[in-house]
Amino acid sequence: MDKTELISLGEQLRGIGHRRRELAERVYSEVQQGDTRDSRALYEELAYVTTQAIGLMEKQRTILEDEISRMRVQ
Repeated sequence: MDKTELISLGEQLRGIGHRRRELAERVYSEVQQGDTRDSRALYEELAYVTTQAIGLMEKQRTILEDEISRMRVQ
C-alpha cells in the first residue's frame, strides 16, 4: 500500500471537507437572507467541491480495496 498517497488523499479530503463546511454555512446564510442569486452560485460551488471530495474518496477506497485483495491472496 502506498502510505504516502493515502496520507496525501487524507489531507486533501480534510481541506475539501473544510471548504464544504464553509460553503454549506454560507449557503444557509444566503438562503435565510433570501438572496437566491448568490445562493445559486454557492450551491454550484458546493456541488463542484462535493464532486472533488467524492473523487478523492473513490481513489482512497480503490487503494484500500486493492490492499484487502492482496491480503486475501496471502
